[in-house]
Amino acid sequence: MTEPPSPPRMLLSRHTKRRQFIALLGGVAAAWPLAARAQQSRQMRRIGVLAGSAESTEARARIAAFRLALQKLGWQEDHNIRIDVRWLGSDPHRIQAETTDLIARKPEVIVSGTSVAIAQILQTSAIPIVFAGITDPVSQSFVKSLARPGGNATGFAAYEVSLGGKWIETLKELWPGLGKAAVLYEPTTAPYMPGILGSIVAAGPSFGVQIEDVQISNIEELDRALASLGQQPNTGVIVPPALPILTCWSRWRPNTAYRPSMRSAIPSRPAA
Repeated sequence: MTEPPSPPRMLLSRHTKRRQFIALLGGVAAAWPLAARAQQSRQMRRIGVLAGSAESTEARARIAAFRLALQKLGWQEDHNIRIDVRWLGSDPHRIQAETTDLIARKPEVIVSGTSVAIAQILQTSAIPIVFAGITDPVSQSFVKSLARPGGNATGFAAYEVSLGGKWIETLKELWPGLGKAAVLYEPTTAPYMPGILGSIVAAGPSFGVQIEDVQISNIEELDRALASLGQQPNTGVIVPPALPILTCWSRWRPNTAYRPSMRSAIPSRPAA
């Protein structure tokens, strides 16, 4: 015959079950964040890349380095991340179209090195932006400051506007007889040029150099501008970091027709 449980035993049994239930509930609650993180890690993240150049061996190498860096951080393409790369080139219409299409696909972050594209994103979307190689993002109103960018954009700058004066100094050192310097650029894809041009103009008198603002939009206009400048004595050329100009310049440089009376100062690498 089974002896009925005593009241103390019944109370102890209820307390034991209560403790077991609380422990179970606590274990489930603790497991929820882990499960959420595991589910999140299985989600496919999307990164958009607006490459500030046409596709080339050098440009592909940069993107490959970007992919490799992500892999080292645990982001494997087609496993937990998808990268949508757009090669923008120097055509403003293509830049606008590719940027619009990428925004519509709603990536979680966009990486770009093109000022025109970044300005478009900031005007039409709240997608986070990481910029690289941008000329003076503060004066372009992309960030409040490099130390405290604010907003939805951050990144790395390549040039500051004050470097414009240094280019004049360098050109004068290369050519002591320099009396005039023409600044060649395409304004649509170089919205930062007013600041750089201002620093060049401000530095000109200190070196006895007259500054000429020469805006072009295609290689034909570049040819005409250089032909005209080539007829002027003691005249130099400054080519700021603007991709369309550097693209045209690479086609012009083998031609020596304009060189007898001209020298140039060209930044060591392009920026946007």
